[in-house]
Amino acid sequence: CTQHRFPDDYAHINSLEAADEDIIASFRGCSQVLRINGTTGEIVWLLGKSNRRDADWIASGAPAPLKVVGDPHGEFCGQHGARLLPNGNLVLFDNGAHCQVDPATGLSTRESGVFSRVVEYALNLETGEATFVRHHSLHGTFDRYTRTLAHVELLDNGNWLVSWGKGIHDNPNAVRWPDVSITEMDPRTGRELLAISITDGANIGTRAYPMPADALERRPTVPLTELRPGWNRIVWRGPDGVSAEDMIAGGTGLGGVWPQAVTAIQARDAESGAWLSLFPEAPASSGVNNLSVFRQGRTYWVFALEHAHLVIPHPPRDPETGPGDRVFAE
Repeated sequence: CTQHRFPDDYAHINSLEAADEDIIASFRGCSQVLRINGTTGEIVWLLGKSNRRDADWIASGAPAPLKVVGDPHGEFCGQHGARLLPNGNLVLFDNGAHCQVDPATGLSTRESGVFSRVVEYALNLETGEATFVRHHSLHGTFDRYTRTLAHVELLDNGNWLVSWGKGIHDNPNAVRWPDVSITEMDPRTGRELLAISITDGANIGTRAYPMPADALERRPTVPLTELRPGWNRIVWRGPDGVSAEDMIAGGTGLGGVWPQAVTAIQARDAESGAWLSLFPEAPASSGVNNLSVFRQGRTYWVFALEHAHLVIPHPPRDPETGPGDRVFAE
């Protein structure tokens, strides 16, 4: 990396992907993508321009950069989100920023700051070539430019999920920034199937990642911070009015609420000031359990024999206010 956009920020690595036992890394500051042997650290292949001469590469012992073939714009610059397809092709978000300049002529094969795109290359290590396969710019117009952020992810259906970054211009000729934040597009047809606009591209930068469909579902329980051996003070943040009998028995869908290490729970009655007790292992008929319900926001003392995690349920969802914040016991 002899020509670096961020001289005080080594490589500016902005994406990593595991590929078998290797690593695919995007070095934005160098406008290069490397495949690195995860065991030896040696370079398997390198894609992106370099100012090194062939003799320098031979002397270094590292493979020379793959030659880009057939790309109508010659090269990619200042990229994000390098990803391998199942067929071995490489897909990346080409910001078109900070393109390399030939030190001999002071010229670049591509002008920086004009447009951004997603581009795919087919890699052939035998011939040392990276052949252009396809690319896509926002709306297909090649006149939207984003200097910072941006990302591309490969979806299971073969589509590209693209976040278009932030519209900061360093070129007076580039007057249009992305007017949407995220698109899903079919690279086989070039159709944009989905567009999400968070705000205008001048004011917000985005990166989008796919997640499982159930990732945002409310979980029935959350763990309490680890209980220490002996007495632990907690504030009950679960549902109000849950019966102690249900808690001990794991009723009302609250199974596994009390760990076996918990042998006593006590609380002071708000009205009388008397102590209320619950001994989970004591028979209900013994008369020693007078702690009958748990009240939200009330302090309880929990005795644990050993380190354990206390698990409490979320309060019920309020149809008017929605799910609210996540709830934890303190």
